[in-house]
Amino acid sequence: MRKLFILMAVLVSFMLVISWKTQMTQSSGYTELFNGKDLSGWYTYQRKPEPTSRVEGLKMVDGSYIEPIGLNKDPLGVFSVVELDGESVIRISGETFGILVTNESFENYHFTLEFKWGEKKYPPREDQKRDSGICYHSFGEEGAQGGVWMKSVECQIQEGDVGDLWCVNATTAQVNISDPEERFIYDPSGPLHTFDWRNVRHCKRSIDF
Repeated sequence: MRKLFILMAVLVSFMLVISWKTQMTQSSGYTELFNGKDLSGWYTYQRKPEPTSRVEGLKMVDGSYIEPIGLNKDPLGVFSVVELDGESVIRISGETFGILVTNESFENYHFTLEFKWGEKKYPPREDQKRDSGICYHSFGEEGAQGGVWMKSVECQIQEGDVGDLWCVNATTAQVNISDPEERFIYDPSGPLHTFDWRNVRHCKRSIDF
């Protein structure tokens, strides 16, 4: 099984502050996934864009796109590296659903990052919460779920529920929860419960955050 990190662009401007901090990397033992210059070491995949976006050469039928943007093509500039507060960061514009994936596989890891919301929103979520996520233990083909995501487990990054768990297509996860009969909320002292993408696939991080 390939085990990758995925950073999802979900129709909202989003700054991933995986900043280039060599001193922190050397002292902590972490492997820096972002080189502080460009997106070397990553690849992208983007699904069919919304009709409100204009992508030259992409097939449309009755005003809707019928094919994905695909692998390592970014005509809308969804993924880029910009300067923020004196540091290089990864920017995700959110104009279309897409994923930013590490070329290298990982296992038995701890993953850390900082993020900051942008202001711009895009259809069809222009009136909804800002939403993105980290998908980990990812495997299989791009586009397996929703025309974009790989099979994986998602750490939700959305206004009001950052840290929730979602099983994404053919995955399961075991989490200690508060009450398996009523509420699926993480509780380190609670019983272990198996979440399955076909049944209950969502576990809340907390009821107060």
